[in-house]
Amino acid sequence: APVVAGVREDVVEAITRQTLSVTETAQLLGISRAHAYDCVRSGQIPSITLGRRVVVPRRAIDELLNGAQPQPR
Repeated sequence: APVVAGVREDVVEAITRQTLSVTETAQLLGISRAHAYDCVRSGQIPSITLGRRVVVPRRAIDELLNGAQPQPR
């Protein structure tokens, strides 16, 4: 996968998946990992908990970046 404007290759590859890890979400949004987890806890970033793993639906990130209010899933 090509590198996009300084974004690591593994993050670019993650963009094609339906979900992102909280760390990948933080990198994509340009915020710290800790802040991303705070946003997940507060509901600002919608997430899905699968066992102990927390993932963020790609659609929610797209909606955030496009200025729409993400719908809780």
